[in-house]
Amino acid sequence: MAISANKQTVKSIFLRVIGLVLCVIPVTVSILCYFPAWRAAGGEVLLSGATLLLLCMAAVPLYKLISAKLRSPAAYTLWLIAFILFFLLSNIAEEMVVISFTGFVGNLLGAIAFKLAGGKNERA
Repeated sequence: MAISANKQTVKSIFLRVIGLVLCVIPVTVSILCYFPAWRAAGGEVLLSGATLLLLCMAAVPLYKLISAKLRSPAAYTLWLIAFILFFLLSNIAEEMVVISFTGFVGNLLGAIAFKLAGGKNERA
């Protein structure tokens, strides 16, 4: 019986790691492909504000590990709303459609992996 419980724990940890990777990595790669991390401004090289903001959004699933008190909607819901918003404004922000859709799909798959891991209150 203990071996079965140990396998379940390993499976749960593995699925949580897979869920976190699916929630963060695809959207981060998509952001970095469409937006430069650094920009030149008057002879100085500065961190791009838009990129920083989008990377903070991509890191929403990681905030759970840092602060258990963070109460926010599921990350995949946030990305779905962003996808719908940017799809409607696609003439203005075509790149945002790809980034937000990547975030939605990655976070939805991550949430499924978290659910399979057995977290009752887990939200990606």
